[in-house]
Amino acid sequence: MLSCWVEDPDGVAFKRHLARVPDYLWVGEDGMKGQSFGSQLWDATFCFQALYTSGLGEEIKPPLAKSFDFIKKCQVVDNPAGDFMGMYRHISKESWTFSDQDHGWQLSDCTAEALKVKMTSAILNFF
Repeated sequence: MLSCWVEDPDGVAFKRHLARVPDYLWVGEDGMKGQSFGSQLWDATFCFQALYTSGLGEEIKPPLAKSFDFIKKCQVVDNPAGDFMGMYRHISKESWTFSDQDHGWQLSDCTAEALKVKMTSAILNFF
């Protein structure tokens, strides 16, 4: 959507994307909601970072703490069971996945984004 807007803010491609926004973002009884593609951890890390950099300060500290708690719970705590190396799996202990801990397949970019959140959370004293 963003690249279509950059290409032509009045273009048909952007307007088609814009028409689909309510499919993914809406306001519910308890606040803003968003639909993802099973990428809970990935989405949560970017939401955390966006909120943190918003400059809203103490006003958003409780939601940030909840987000951090979710991200922390998504971290993979053990390697896969059995002979995972023989099954061409990598060590995944202490990494993060695309969605949650049950997903089990670590991703370097998801781990990097989660580590950014973890470092920011240390600044905010969420540990």
